[in-house]
Amino acid sequence: MAFEVKGKLDEVTASISVLKLPLVTALQKEVDDRRNERNKHNMIVENKKEELGKCQNERASRANEHGIIATELTKLGADIAADEKAANEELAKIPPPTRKFIFPMPNTLQDLYRERFEANIQPQRQRHEHLGAKKRTASDMLQSVEQVCTTRQEEVEQAENEMRVIEEGVKKAYMRKEFVAMMERHLEDHKAFLLRFEGDDWEKQFDKRGGKM
Repeated sequence: MAFEVKGKLDEVTASISVLKLPLVTALQKEVDDRRNERNKHNMIVENKKEELGKCQNERASRANEHGIIATELTKLGADIAADEKAANEELAKIPPPTRKFIFPMPNTLQDLYRERFEANIQPQRQRHEHLGAKKRTASDMLQSVEQVCTTRQEEVEQAENEMRVIEEGVKKAYMRKEFVAMMERHLEDHKAFLLRFEGDDWEKQFDKRGGKM
């Protein structure tokens, strides 16, 4: 019986060599490396999200500024149109000249009214032109920020996709370590089991322990 147990022990020892299992300590280092990689990449993801947040805040500010300018421009345009309509209605009420002069009059009443109206409304027209240019600039800036935000969003999504791959790497490293540890425990338990039957007095040893393994 002793010979048979020794043979079984040799088989177990040989099976350990054949499996060529890596050391648990080496696998633990792999786990630590993968976790460190995850921690570093998590900082990259957070930085990307922070940059995206800043860009989104700037976009909201630009959009608000653009909206204010557009509203003011629309209102001013409507006011100018209303003033022009009112002026044309007043011009229609002014009767044409009824007398003919030897020398032509340089300006009729209609001409004088139109000149006075144009002089009075000129600041509004200039303001309208200024706002139009300001709105175009605001539109260009808003579009530029939106393009940057799109790029930042794509960078965040790419970083998060990379994080998922890294997470899988962490999980696989844990699984390899735990699998090898399990196999080592199994083989050690197998050896310990066989050693209980080693020697000629194995039955007496069992009787002393009350048959407990």
